[in-house]
Amino acid sequence: MQGLSTLISSVSDESALRDTQVDEYYTDINLDNFEAANISIQQNPYPGLRPFKATESIVFYGREGISSELVTRLAACRFLAVLGSSGTGKSSLIRAGLLPVLETLPGKNGEWKVVICRPGKNPFGNLARAIFSAKIARKYSEFEIWKILSSSSYGYQELYSLLSFPDTYNTLIVIDQFEELYRYRNNYGVSGRNDAL
Repeated sequence: MQGLSTLISSVSDESALRDTQVDEYYTDINLDNFEAANISIQQNPYPGLRPFKATESIVFYGREGISSELVTRLAACRFLAVLGSSGTGKSSLIRAGLLPVLETLPGKNGEWKVVICRPGKNPFGNLARAIFSAKIARKYSEFEIWKILSSSSYGYQELYSLLSFPDTYNTLIVIDQFEELYRYRNNYGVSGRNDAL
């Protein structure tokens, strides 16, 4: 295990977060963007080939029953996998179906901090950026979050215990395009499958 610690401590902030991206969800939920989205939706309610965004939930029709079922299953077991063929609307279902329904639940059940990321070329870096963007790790920088996550196979568990989440909200972590983890290889030659597991 000493080898991993040495490797992580030698990584710079810049290289740890290289090839990362912040999910558009965090800009999409900005109040200014809601107004722009409403104008855009009135002009053209169909997003084309891209997934529906959270701000487009008002034109996301026909999946209300599935969205309610997702909430029921999430409440029952606290884990949810949405599986299906490519292009069937899984991302749209989560973003424009599940997330808006969660916000309408009464009391604490409607208070959610949402972490959304895609693994991409840098799974730990993208997850670190998403956790930072969701503002649930305020006392840690993106780089510090990355260091904790990548420190061992228990990195997320360690981060979770360090953050000591308050009982005032729920946290939902969405890994969109999860299958990217199986295609991923980082710069150090560790396979994505081993890294993910």
